[in-house]
Amino acid sequence: MLGVFLYGRRYKSLLKALKLSILRMVLLPLLGVLSTRLLGLEGMERAVIVLMLSMPLAISMIVLSQRYGFQEETVASLILVSSVGAALYLNLWLAVLI
Repeated sequence: MLGVFLYGRRYKSLLKALKLSILRMVLLPLLGVLSTRLLGLEGMERAVIVLMLSMPLAISMIVLSQRYGFQEETVASLILVSSVGAALYLNLWLAVLI
């Protein structure tokens, strides 16, 4: 499904998408780590929450941006960057958490 939506799109905003994606790759998981520490969660619970917060954007974002004509190129670039980068950064977060 990801390949179908990303095929043939224009990716002009890759630098902007990378900046926005860093928020999802780093900032949200860090907030998750802090929240789980405040709540006293450990182990698997902490790992699940942090990994859920760091997952790439969903394909539904492209559908919604197309339907409403809102930042289509930026959203497509953001999904591309976060999905390709997920192979690296999700494994890094998993290694840090376990």
